[in-house]
Amino acid sequence: MPPPMGRGSLPGPKRASAVPVENFTRADDSDWIPSDHGAEEPSELLSLTADSELIEMDTASPGENASGKPPQDIDAEQIVADDDHEDDEEIIDGLEDSFKEPDLFLFRHLLSDDALQGLGKKGWSPSLVALLGKTRVLHALAGGIVLAALIATIVVLAAMPSKKDESGAALVAANASPKPLSIRRPAVPEASPTTRAAAVPVSATDENAAPRQIPEAGKSCAAWSKYPEFPWREHLEAASGKVAANGPCGLFGASVAQIAAALEKLPKVGPCGFDFIKEGGLLELFPTGKTDRRSPNMELLFVADKLFEIRLNYRESVPLEIEAKDLSEVFGAKPAKSKDWAGRKIQTVADGDVVIELIEEEWYGRTLKTMVFASAAVRQSLEREKSQRASAEKEIANGDAALAKWDIEKALSHYVSASDYVPAFGYAYVKQGVALTRLERFDEVEKVARKALERSGEFRAHAEAFGLLAVVALFRGDVAKAIENFDSAAKTDIANGFFASSAEELKKGVYAVDRVARTAARMECRGDKGLKASEKGLLARGNFPSLEKYFEVLKAAKVNPSFAKAKKAFAKMECP
Repeated sequence: MPPPMGRGSLPGPKRASAVPVENFTRADDSDWIPSDHGAEEPSELLSLTADSELIEMDTASPGENASGKPPQDIDAEQIVADDDHEDDEEIIDGLEDSFKEPDLFLFRHLLSDDALQGLGKKGWSPSLVALLGKTRVLHALAGGIVLAALIATIVVLAAMPSKKDESGAALVAANASPKPLSIRRPAVPEASPTTRAAAVPVSATDENAAPRQIPEAGKSCAAWSKYPEFPWREHLEAASGKVAANGPCGLFGASVAQIAAALEKLPKVGPCGFDFIKEGGLLELFPTGKTDRRSPNMELLFVADKLFEIRLNYRESVPLEIEAKDLSEVFGAKPAKSKDWAGRKIQTVADGDVVIELIEEEWYGRTLKTMVFASAAVRQSLEREKSQRASAEKEIANGDAALAKWDIEKALSHYVSASDYVPAFGYAYVKQGVALTRLERFDEVEKVARKALERSGEFRAHAEAFGLLAVVALFRGDVAKAIENFDSAAKTDIANGFFASSAEELKKGVYAVDRVARTAARMECRGDKGLKASEKGLLARGNFPSLEKYFEVLKAAKVNPSFAKAKKAFAKMECP
């Protein structure tokens, strides 16, 4: 069974290792928490970049070749463009030289009496010379026309850009600063061909995909009062009252604006796009009052601006006492039990046109619980997207497993496959960037970060992409640009405090002890312990602008009693 459509279940199966790995948001100075995608493993994403490790992507920028490898740099393209201009200049020079040939422009000699007399002296017939004299006005007119045409030709050729010029300009534009975020997802380019193309299904975002109609959500379901008590039911009942509806099916079909107005008192993030559905939208609400990626939340999913799914992500901090048997007693149907590919336990009960799911996921010794209300009809119409999402998430999970074993190239291949399945999947590009930062291929990190910004419609993927760009800027020695990108990330995803804290570290020079400890562990892993990384690359990943600053904060951090313990723990993760 494909995984549920909501974001809360995105992460994937738990790892065999008890040590968190690559995909998390820093909770505070001593803790790693799941990143914005829900129950994920700790990572080096920007938000994971608590260690200043943005997730590393591997996608190529616009213009990459069919093999999936990035193109040559822009300078190389510009050289080709300059060659084209040289060809144009040769043509122009040839036209200018033609004016110097008297035999080609005889009319110039026929415009003066001296020229006519010269022809007579050369033995021309007097009658012919006289005739030429009488018609020289016509010759002058014809000559003027020809001259004007030639001049116009020269001007057009000189001004005309070559095709390679346009190509070069496109590459420059692709590497320019990203445009401000919009809640509308930008058009998704076609996935670049790969050797795996034959195995990749048609993308849900493919413009050539067969057209399909999203059905009405259906209005048959029980009132909220018929349901057993569960956390946040009061918010859903209040929203239903404001849109003159009752029960979950009464909310389905409402627009983003209607739902946002009905739940205006709850802190919210969004709306933004939803990468797995071409016309999808996502609105995130925080009923606990704390707008933080670590907090329990509600995710509302839309298609064509119509609500079709409500996900209540309680995590482990909000008790969910309701069980499937309680629902089956109300609706007279035995719950269906299943597991998805990631091992999540799912119990399903039907309430008329509504599908109710109770989901449990074991995550590093914790049990994360989610309750879902979805339109059965709309869910059914989105089976293709669910299947593609499952395939993409499996690739992410396989990539994470390879990364945990330090098989970075294999991990990268899986992350690329994930973006092949769903070209708009911003998180896949972010993961590629994480792998590429480990390989210190920072030019490619920049390209995949740009691709995440171009293709994804989700603010969380955009924020992580800005984080990747901040690490690239640090590697290049541009601290101001790094701060700018961290600030952009913080404004893009206000529920992730990691980006703002990273910017503050660079501005004030005050660092969290665990960040220093992790960088110290990496430094010791170099050389004999097998970590192939440069000092410069490790400093950038650790959010340090210079070796001097690192040594300064390292000296202060060593005094902290937790430093040695944190460093030892990070060494188990950071040494191959």
